[in-house]
Amino acid sequence: MVADLSWLRPFQARLQRRLDAAVVRADQAVRHRVQRARVRQFRAIGHISESALLFPETHIENLRGAPDALCIGDHTAVRGELVVLRHGGAIEIGDWCYIGASTRLWSAARITLGHRVLVAHACEIHDWNAHPLDARARHRHFRDIITANHPAQLDDVPSAPVTIEHDAWIGFGSTLLKGVTIGHGSIVAARSLVTESVLPVSTWSGVD
Repeated sequence: MVADLSWLRPFQARLQRRLDAAVVRADQAVRHRVQRARVRQFRAIGHISESALLFPETHIENLRGAPDALCIGDHTAVRGELVVLRHGGAIEIGDWCYIGASTRLWSAARITLGHRVLVAHACEIHDWNAHPLDARARHRHFRDIITANHPAQLDDVPSAPVTIEHDAWIGFGSTLLKGVTIGHGSIVAARSLVTESVLPVSTWSGVD
């Protein structure tokens, strides 16, 4: 005779739910600890909120070494790359912003994002020309980077601040070049090239 154990099924189901919930809580706790450790690691080089979200793919360099040159606000998530160059620059990102994967912000002047700014994946935001226009100077600059480091002084490469105001949205694959301001609430459509400022509460697509 086989005993009828069907009466145990409700208890087994409850036990399984509790075990599943415990596994989820343990996983969340581990993720939280790893996240906090990642934030602490980068706080050594800038002012980064305790509530900021940094991911394994996040890459941050502050070549200037000045903590005031790198600020990330509350609840901001950064999956991309932030680089403050050695000869100058600063990056300031407000609260509740998002920087998508493979997006790069490289600053030699200043890049400022307001609050609630969304920057999708694979965007390029640069506030400088990267290299001199003169071929010999350009080679000398490249050689210095490869053989030593980014130079501490660079006078022949133009730069100008980039500002993205509150509530703007930058679509994936877009490029913003030096000197532009994206007005509050504006949308830059995917794959756009922006070389001039965009008015507030407007939509820009294509090549400016």
